[in-house]
Order: sequence, then C-alpha cells, then structure tokens
Amino acid sequence: MDRGWLDIIMEADEALIEMVNQLGLWAYLVLFIMVFCESGLAPMVFLPGDGFIFTIGVIAANGDLESCAIYPLLAMAAISGYFFNYYLGHRFGEMLLRARKRKWIRKEQLQKTEGFFQKYGSRAIFFGRFVPMVRTVVPFVGGLAKMEYRPFAIYSVTGGFLWISLYYLCGYFLGNLPFVKDNFLLLYTGLIALTTFPASVSAFIYWFKK
Repeated sequence: MDRGWLDIIMEADEALIEMVNQLGLWAYLVLFIMVFCESGLAPMVFLPGDGFIFTIGVIAANGDLESCAIYPLLAMAAISGYFFNYYLGHRFGEMLLRARKRKWIRKEQLQKTEGFFQKYGSRAIFFGRFVPMVRTVVPFVGGLAKMEYRPFAIYSVTGGFLWISLYYLCGYFLGNLPFVKDNFLLLYTGLIALTTFPASVSAFIYWFKK
C-alpha cells in the first residue's frame, strides 16, 4: 500500500515538472493561482498543499524555476489567499448560512464561534496553516466569526511565510538527496506530523479544559 501511495506522489511530481517545462513563464502564474486558491477559497480543500510546495522547491533546485522569483511569489499567494478568504467569510459568511437554512446552525452556536475566535483565533490562524484541509477553511471561519483584523493579519502573514519557507526550502535543499529520494514517503509523512503536532496538542488542551 505504501508503494502505491509513493507511485501516486511521484506521478504527480512528474506531471508538475512536465507542466512547468511546457508552460514556461506562464507556469509562475499557474502556480500562484493554485496556491492562492488552496489558501483563499474554502471549497478548494482538494487542491494539493504541502507536497505541492515541496515539489516546487525540488524543481527550482533543478533550475527549471527561478528561486528568487517563485519563492516570494508563493509566499505572496499563500498570504493574499488568506486575506481574500477572510474577506469572503466576513462579507458573505452569514448570508451563505441563511441561504442554506441549516437548522443545526443556531445563533447561539455562531456566537460561541465568534467568542472562540476572539479568544483563540490567533492560535487557530497560525497553526491551522500547517494542517491540510483546515488551512483552507480556518480563515473563512475567522472572517465569519468577525475575528479582529489586526491579529488575523499578523498571524496570517507570519504563518503563511513560515509555511511556504518550511516546505519550499526543504524541497530546494533536500529534495534531490539520494536518501530523501529513497525514503520520500516516510520523510514527507514525518514532516506533516511534525508541523501538525503543535496544533493537535493545542486542540487537545482546549478540548480537555472544556
């Protein structure tokens, strides 16, 4: 089973390399849009995230992408995506809830959500950046819950820059090492576990207190 997952990852990497080679300069725009949508549109939870950034780092190390251009471009996409997602939640979140007429979403529950983000929102925004799927949804919920803009902005910029830096630089400096290639799946899984550990501990502590 592990070998099957490894094959899927490797095929995705090869497809990404082929796309970059075919599109040329347009590849920068496509990569920006993909990272922006993964961070900026809540329904786009299916888009690739961590491994995608890692692979871009590997491609840049091989010289197929200019690192001085793609690295800040990815950071800009991740950060601006969060701000756009926050705006959508802040501006249209309650409207969408009313339109869908979800009976189990009561006013009291929405007020509790707002209270949670007022108290723990900064932690959720920062650590949520490193958790797949959560990363795409948490800024929208923060906007819906009317989280204060200043802490949202600070932790969105900080978390976005660190997220891109972690996976991109790991791919850039480590992706082509023989040991990494031979143990890619194990190291990739370990990297995800390492980045999600603080968020998991924080969530457990919050649940335990409640």
